[in-house]
Amino acid sequence: MKRIRDTLRREEAGAKVAVLMRENATRTELFAKAPGSRYVHLATHGLTDTSRRAEYSSLALTQPRVVTREDFGFLTLVDLLDNWWGKLANTELVVLSACDTQRGRIESGEGVFGMPWGFMYAGCPSVIASLWQVSDDSTAELMAGLYAEIAAAEKRQDAVAKLTAFVKVRRALRAKHRQPYYWAPFIYLGDPN
Repeated sequence: MKRIRDTLRREEAGAKVAVLMRENATRTELFAKAPGSRYVHLATHGLTDTSRRAEYSSLALTQPRVVTREDFGFLTLVDLLDNWWGKLANTELVVLSACDTQRGRIESGEGVFGMPWGFMYAGCPSVIASLWQVSDDSTAELMAGLYAEIAAAEKRQDAVAKLTAFVKVRRALRAKHRQPYYWAPFIYLGDPN
């Protein structure tokens, strides 16, 4: 997380980078800080449900000192659908750097009803999510490389698509780690730019 924060601060001079960790990583803080953010990167634990109750799939956050109906330590898909409409309209990319974040209930003709749907419903056109449990080390390498590639392209004033940056970094990771477990768990959904 520190490498990503430092990359964004260095490459986007004056960029405001909010890092929510430990006691600050609550749903309330995320709800307050995420709108208006160019990127939202969530490195946490994914809890998915592939049954009829897929809307209760969630990302684990920090439980606040005072638990409320709105903030009990998890960001659920139902919360995104009920409360986040339009909140991420200015966000270019949400990265769900957690296990199983692209799992959910299969909807005929629609695909997987899971956490990425909630972020897209909130207004973000692109989401990176995982298909299975991930390796912490290769995930950290992929994510740091992704943001470095995006920042470098922007510095050169190249109109590089985020999908192009993602594919480039994933290919480099594949060359280093031949087993798909390390390089293939994350997929890119939505607008390639």
